[in-house]
Amino acid sequence: MFFEVEALKILGKKIDDSDVKRFIKDIKEIPEIDEDFLGLPNDNIAYYFLKSGIILMFRKGRNILTSIRFYFISSEKFERFSGFYNLIMNNSSSKKSIIKSLGDPTREKNVIDYSYGKKIPKWMCYDYKKYTLRCAFYGDEDKLAEVALMTPEAAPGRVL
Repeated sequence: MFFEVEALKILGKKIDDSDVKRFIKDIKEIPEIDEDFLGLPNDNIAYYFLKSGIILMFRKGRNILTSIRFYFISSEKFERFSGFYNLIMNNSSSKKSIIKSLGDPTREKNVIDYSYGKKIPKWMCYDYKKYTLRCAFYGDEDKLAEVALMTPEAAPGRVL
């Protein structure tokens, strides 16, 4: 597997699970907790680890981890995530290099849009049985900006 096995291990588990608690502790940062992810009322609670470039998304009520996002480009809000340095995904990966390594994506969107009043980047998804891997890109060079691991239910547009 090309990314941290721990991230896949905790996806779909409850917030009080010992593996989830250890993962959060290993980040070594106190998260900002937000119940209105992207400024919209929804059914998620976001744990922002701003200095580490990570967001953990939990489903409200069930407290299940549905999404883990890693940001590869620094922004006004996040520092750049620096945890994956491997041959497939790192801060210099491009859309072309990921497709060369993983093959054609299950689905993709090749234009930047402004859904929900926010700038949404170009993205592509790889749907696997137990999770979806989504890669988002910025700029004309399609530089990797974000990697998200999502449960099948949490992946937008996924047909179950």
